[in-house]
Amino acid sequence: MISETARAEAQADSRQRKWARRAGRLAGALALLAVGALLALVLATMVAPHLLGYQTYVIYGSSMEPTIKVGSLIAAKPADINDLQVDDIIVFRSPGNETTLTHRIVEIQEEDGQRHFKTKGDASNGADPLEVSLEGGAQQVYYVVPYLGYFVHFAKSTTGIILLVVLPGIGLLALQLTQGKRETTNAKALREGENLSKG
Repeated sequence: MISETARAEAQADSRQRKWARRAGRLAGALALLAVGALLALVLATMVAPHLLGYQTYVIYGSSMEPTIKVGSLIAAKPADINDLQVDDIIVFRSPGNETTLTHRIVEIQEEDGQRHFKTKGDASNGADPLEVSLEGGAQQVYYVVPYLGYFVHFAKSTTGIILLVVLPGIGLLALQLTQGKRETTNAKALREGENLSKG
């Protein structure tokens, strides 16, 4: 026959196991929520704009500050060059070195039915040295999200993929395996406790 002290100890032990199970479930739920939130953010910034026809760019230079800060994420759509107006912000290839630029249109001239655009960075003292015809195409900037570009740049890197996707996934799997093992151990201990009480 089990003494009152042994029964009290068994009940206290049972309560501790219940709290441990609840804490494990809560930790698992929080880890799953964190991984889900990270994946949702990655999808929202990298995949969703492309599905809506936008191209996204991370701004590394300061030529458009304060309008577009370094580290911003911008979304742009292909533009009809006949619809572009002065003050539009566009993404285009520089005719001098084929660098992708994001600058503002400050002047438009027409010659022999062809439009020529003078562009300028908001932070620059003067216009860009070369006018562009934009024959290779241009994209008009529609929205800017400050500082999100830092996250996108990091998320696309090998380190970012490991830290944001691989490690949380491994941690979640390990947590589930640990929780499953703990529940098996607790069930075994409970059966042994019942056998003792019967004896």
